[in-house]
Amino acid sequence: MTIRIALGLALVSLVCAPASADPAPPAPQVAEFERFPAEGGLTHAEDGVILRDGRLLVGDWNHGLVTISPDGTISPFGDFAAAGFRTKPDPLWNSPNGISWEPDERHVLVADITGGHIYRVDTVTQQVGRIYDHPFGVNAAIRDPSGAIWFTQSTENAPGAGSEARMFAAADRPMGDGSVWRIAPTELGKADPRAVKLVDGLDFANGIVFDDLRGRLYVAEIVASRILSFAVDAVTGALGDRRVLVRVTTPDNLELAADGMLWAASPFANALYRIDPDSGAVSTVFNPDPAKSSRMVAELERRQAAGEPLLPLLSPDLWAPMPGLVTGVILPSGDGPAHVSGLGDALVRIDVSAQSAGAGSATFSLTDFARNYAAAWSSQNPERVAAFYSEGGRLVVNGGEPAIGRAAIADVARGFMEAFPDMVVALDCIGADGGRQVFHWTLTGTNTGPGGSGARVAISGAEAWLIGPDGLIADSAGAFDAADYARQLAATFAAIIPRNRSIAPSC
Repeated sequence: MTIRIALGLALVSLVCAPASADPAPPAPQVAEFERFPAEGGLTHAEDGVILRDGRLLVGDWNHGLVTISPDGTISPFGDFAAAGFRTKPDPLWNSPNGISWEPDERHVLVADITGGHIYRVDTVTQQVGRIYDHPFGVNAAIRDPSGAIWFTQSTENAPGAGSEARMFAAADRPMGDGSVWRIAPTELGKADPRAVKLVDGLDFANGIVFDDLRGRLYVAEIVASRILSFAVDAVTGALGDRRVLVRVTTPDNLELAADGMLWAASPFANALYRIDPDSGAVSTVFNPDPAKSSRMVAELERRQAAGEPLLPLLSPDLWAPMPGLVTGVILPSGDGPAHVSGLGDALVRIDVSAQSAGAGSATFSLTDFARNYAAAWSSQNPERVAAFYSEGGRLVVNGGEPAIGRAAIADVARGFMEAFPDMVVALDCIGADGGRQVFHWTLTGTNTGPGGSGARVAISGAEAWLIGPDGLIADSAGAFDAADYARQLAATFAAIIPRNRSIAPSC
């Protein structure tokens, strides 16, 4: 068996920072924004859409939905009470969460995260119908072009007095009871439509988006800090080719923009991310206080690693200067501002014209770059790895022969991916050595590829990057413990692997 070695490097005398720290690029400028409505008046506007007449339609604890006119006037929308909508202090109270347009651009779906209902609202007549009742809360719901409805269940929070407490418990520590469900078009309209669970074991499944152009379904996993991508069979709705599209801090609601870019809101980073679904590249397009955000993300990651609760971080200190916790984004249908939704008494209006021009115009985080580079190695798509390198980029491992150019680098990555079909590469930390940034990683996988031994491998190493003027990797020098790698494979091919010169200290 021949394995092309693709990862690694270790340098002596490194200064290694936690994965949340960015040692190289300057911090992005604080974003400008304005409250909308200026006087507040909203109640838990988790998510929303923009109507054709320019009004915003957002969730509301008291009414189900409300509109916000351009002058800031707030008005109830739709007769949710007639559809059985309940408010606090009723123990069976309902909490509008994800809100999405149907393909007909007339109806919207409203997910109820405490009561487990899905409402369908006609934005012309304001008629409200309760079309599905789930045994647990529904975080977000969407409809695909076939007419099927997809929705996420964050946790097993049954409607009633303990629903909200269970929801917060699942956001506090991983529970693994999140899931993705589908209601077939033939089931909709029945008195008791049947939903089928297609994905389970998720850590607080959240936003969900269907990408018709690419034939993919994207699902945010907020506690796992990642966005999953699935291939969708257009006829049967079956899911396949599960991948980690990207790893970003606590992704909440997702939106697919008209240009095909995916947007994600992050409550704990207090930020909005813009993601290229083809390459997995991420840019941070809104962050009102980057320095504080970096500190909060570092503390989040420390608590996660230590198994400590996360909810104590949820305080005004986390989301200030925002009106409340960031949960979503309402993108304009054409020119115009976007609106950041959240759990405060107002939205935030931002100018996204620069971001719409392309990812290169947005601020960029080295940590995001490294995290997405790791996700590319985990994706079973070698071209995604090569996309992180300049056209003439160079990768050298343990002083061996260099792989020069994207095709050669993709070939190196392909060898690993074929040898380890379940390979996961995780970012351990970012360090610095001289003029290089050092990416410390851990690889885990099972050697079940062609001629594989079936052994489970866990190996750590690092790559020292020289970042080029294009913001991509111009040169990567790497090393790892080749002897330990060979030992774990229980094979005798260590001689074909260049011997490591030194191994980096752990992060």
